[in-house]
Amino acid sequence: MLTWNAEAAKAFYADIMGWTYRPLQLPDNSTYWIAMKDGAPVCGIFQMTSPVFDGTPNFWIACLAVDDINQAVAHANGTGGRVMHGPFHSDHIGEVALIQDGGGAIVAFVQPKAATPAEVMIEDRVGA
Repeated sequence: MLTWNAEAAKAFYADIMGWTYRPLQLPDNSTYWIAMKDGAPVCGIFQMTSPVFDGTPNFWIACLAVDDINQAVAHANGTGGRVMHGPFHSDHIGEVALIQDGGGAIVAFVQPKAATPAEVMIEDRVGA
């Protein structure tokens, strides 16, 4: 989830879903919150900041693994999609780009550094 108010989102899902959170410090000093349920990672929450995300609403995002982020972005641009952010590198996840598809839906293309998102989160859990 990308949100303008990570603390409110964390409180909401802790209450509804019983999630706890582990902070993952990113290279730019921002924090990616790994949501945990019964000791296993279930998703992440990221605090958006200005000016990078200006005009972007809070949203949950589906992440689609791709073999080559640059090729996937070029293909999206050539078929009616639009790059909203990126591609950018995350030491913890891999290469990422936020894309708006031809119908207007937002999706993340991820060229993962590990085989699965769960492996990335487990590998990078803080305090595990």
